[in-house]
Amino acid sequence: MGEEKKVEAEAAANRRTADCSSPLAFSVRRCTLQSVNYAILVLLGCLFFETVHATDQKDSDAWLTNKVSFPRDIDTRLVRPADFESLHAQEISGRLLFFWEPKHLDTNANVSILTSVGPADHHAVRDWREYRMNLSGARWQARVPVDDIDIPIIYFVRTVYQGVTNVSPMRICHPRAMGLEAPTRPFWPFLEGFEQDPRGWSLIPQPGESEVLQKDGIAKSGYSSLRISLPVGKHSATVATTRVQGWQIQQNQATGIRLWLRTKSGTGRARFTLYENAFTTNQVVAVYPVESELNDQWHLVDLRFEVFPKLSLGAIDWFTVEFIGTGPTEFLIDDLQFIGPWKTETE
Repeated sequence: MGEEKKVEAEAAANRRTADCSSPLAFSVRRCTLQSVNYAILVLLGCLFFETVHATDQKDSDAWLTNKVSFPRDIDTRLVRPADFESLHAQEISGRLLFFWEPKHLDTNANVSILTSVGPADHHAVRDWREYRMNLSGARWQARVPVDDIDIPIIYFVRTVYQGVTNVSPMRICHPRAMGLEAPTRPFWPFLEGFEQDPRGWSLIPQPGESEVLQKDGIAKSGYSSLRISLPVGKHSATVATTRVQGWQIQQNQATGIRLWLRTKSGTGRARFTLYENAFTTNQVVAVYPVESELNDQWHLVDLRFEVFPKLSLGAIDWFTVEFIGTGPTEFLIDDLQFIGPWKTETE
């Protein structure tokens, strides 16, 4: 009996060995190993994806480390990196929002975010827009409209509390990389109506003159226009704006600029100039060949880009109007807009 059991045990062992070496058993073992390997690869892939995703998110909204130029009314000595570490942009439900959670919350502070759309290296001349930030819980937030998801947005925060102003360093965000799939507002050709503070406009003063721009209650539409004063003994005054941007011209196929001009009394004339890459070594200046005669009635001026000499539309970033007359004379400007393949108001 002992020998029989020994023989049966050896036979059973041989059968198990044969089963394990059969094609089916080998296939099962191979599938098991493949499943394990696949699971490992999936895990590694997930980890890699999360790392890349985190890197993409980081790159889509970051501190601007190359050369920057703040608006002229910002004292760069007030820029404080400390306490602005939490400043960031975020895409939420198809909108672009900006958040800042200070370490020490002052609920009575006046907080605003200033944004400029355009390439980061286009720092010499930028068109800045200011939006009020509202308090939500322990952080300040603002919603900023996006006209083109492929154009970067440069931004920084300014806070004023009890007469003390602090300014954050600049950041840059890329709307598409942040997850925004479409612009957040439709195109509107109207650029400026002077109903709010005329940020983006400046007077080019002559030596010894002050740079002062004021609004006026006489308007072509709305409640106010921009007034440019020609003092006694002077024969010209030039106002400049960053509102006309090349990326907008190209994106929307604009064919020119429309604006309304007049004097408050008397007569004068206006000369128009567009700049490409203003204040750089690549600057190009194009003067419109026709001047506009002005009096005390509103005068419609259409400036076609094709009439300006040697213009590269995508690089336009500065527009000036020189008012010429005999001082004292006051000139008014209102309702700046693009003209193009759309219907606009003409009267």
